[in-house]
Amino acid sequence: MDEVVEHHPDACRRCGTLLQGVGEDPDPMRHQVIEIPPITPLVIEHRLHRLVCPCCSTSTCATLPADVEASHYGPRLRTASLCVV
Repeated sequence: MDEVVEHHPDACRRCGTLLQGVGEDPDPMRHQVIEIPPITPLVIEHRLHRLVCPCCSTSTCATLPADVEASHYGPRLRTASLCVV
């Protein structure tokens, strides 16, 4: 377990007597909730610099490497969005 939350009744369900300090239940009913923790996206910025040739004054901009997606969404994010109902 990553976290345990104890829940105790405040009063008797029959007569309403307060049950604070009455004791502990050695074998409580258990209800488990499984959750996926929040996902933090990884944002990678590719900066394509433009430089001017000192010889002919032509401006040339860098291009994205072949292994970088042209889309703004990486392959895992695109796949995950297809799985969302």
